[in-house]
Formats: sequence, C-alpha cells, structure tokens
Amino acid sequence: MDKRQIKQLVQLSITGDKLDKNKIEKITALLTRNEFRQYVKGLKKFVREHTVVIEVPRDSNHLSDSIKNQFPGKDVIINKNPKLLLGVRIQDNDDIYEISLADTLKQMEEFLLTTYDR
Repeated sequence: MDKRQIKQLVQLSITGDKLDKNKIEKITALLTRNEFRQYVKGLKKFVREHTVVIEVPRDSNHLSDSIKNQFPGKDVIINKNPKLLLGVRIQDNDDIYEISLADTLKQMEEFLLTTYDR
C-alpha cells in the first residue's frame, strides 16, 4: 500500500472535521499488520496537522474562545505549564512558538556571552 492509498484511507476515516471511530474500526479490520502501522502513522499525522497545543503558565479559561478563533478548523488544546514565566508556548503541527520571560532572559544571556568577552 503506497502513501496515496494511506492518505485516501485517512480521508475516508473523517466525518466532518473529526475522525470517526466506527469508520476507523471497520478499516483497521481489513488491514494487514504493516498496512495498519502505515495507517496509524497517517492518522497521527492528520491529528498533528489539525491540532494546536497552547501552554500557558496558569489556568486561563477566559482566553479559550478568543484563541480558538485564531485557529479556525483546528482543535485547540490549552495546557497549564507553570514553568512558563509570563508567557505562552504554541505548537501548531511542526511549528513551535515560545514567548516567555524565561526565554527572553535566556536569549539576552546568550547574546551578552557571545558579544562580550569574559
């Protein structure tokens, strides 16, 4: 089974914008072990491409609606990460954006160490 066929199977597994559990079960029952592995990789890729993970330092339920509007057609997951100091980390597929006080201080430190001799 080639990549095009796997992609077609993944597309058949979708109802609306979501994966359909019943369709997935029917498709997996017909696949060989190797085809099943390729199919699972395709499903994982679909989920990764259609999910945005946002990490914030504290609970911010009031932000969820405004953030979801920024990523139409994608599932937005908001996680609490207390290690982020006054910032946010956004993972959209393979792109990661991190804006935090700790990251800014680290970049400043690296700049100073590379610019000035000790």
